[in-house]
Amino acid sequence: MDFKERYFNLWEKAWNFHKKWHSNSWSEEEWRKIITEAGDLYKRHQDEQLLKELLLAVLSELEREDKRRQDGDREGQEAEEMATSKNIDKL
Repeated sequence: MDFKERYFNLWEKAWNFHKKWHSNSWSEEEWRKIITEAGDLYKRHQDEQLLKELLLAVLSELEREDKRRQDGDREGQEAEEMATSKNIDKL
């Protein structure tokens, strides 16, 4: 396999993995599936250190997305609670 084909295949695997999981339910079950699939993908290509690094980068990005979502949910809940408490005060 030549340089172009080898590296294209590795990047494509990481890209497809990221594309598949970038929008998920973020549940514990989904995270188990994500981790299992990443592990299985790497096991099939253990001799490719680059793929391992790409998968770790994708997992880090997914984790950041989940954290941003959680932080956004908390901010939204806090805003809703504040709005509710202010409306109660007006009654």
